[in-house]
Amino acid sequence: MIKKPRPSSEKPLAGIKILELSNMVTCALASMTMAAQGAEVIKIEPPGSGDIMRHMGHQKNGIS
Repeated sequence: MIKKPRPSSEKPLAGIKILELSNMVTCALASMTMAAQGAEVIKIEPPGSGDIMRHMGHQKNGIS
């Protein structure tokens, strides 16, 4: 089987879907990196509280 070359404008992970179920910084960074390479990242967070990282660090008017 011969693969056709990808157009140079197409990102390497285009067409890939990633389901992120994590709540830590390292996983979010990995997901952002994959999204930058063209993957579609779908993040699932716990209902009500969301990702624990939303409650960490400095907040202004309740927004981190």
